Amino acid sequence: MALEAYRVEGCIPNLVACSVPLDGLCKSGAFKKVLELLGKTEKESKWCIHNVITYNAIIHRFCEKGKSIEAFHILYCIKGSKCSHK
Repeated sequence: MALEAYRVEGCIPNLVACSVPLDGLCKSGAFKKVLELLGKTEKESKWCIHNVITYNAIIHRFCEKGKSIEAFHILYCIKGSKCSHK
């Protein structure tokens, strides 16, 4: 994924660099990939920490596409701190 290219080049991706691919994947309906990337970036929080804006956009896209159960799962996870989205 594009975020790996940052690290290969010795750069540290910021919040925008992490959030844009998530939004694009949501828009294209690749929700499984969204959850995988979200879980991966949460585990490696030293280089990308999501904020309320990122989570709001993701939850909105999930609800928009009729995936409210998954959206509630994400909300539950962020409320309690971190979790894996498998």
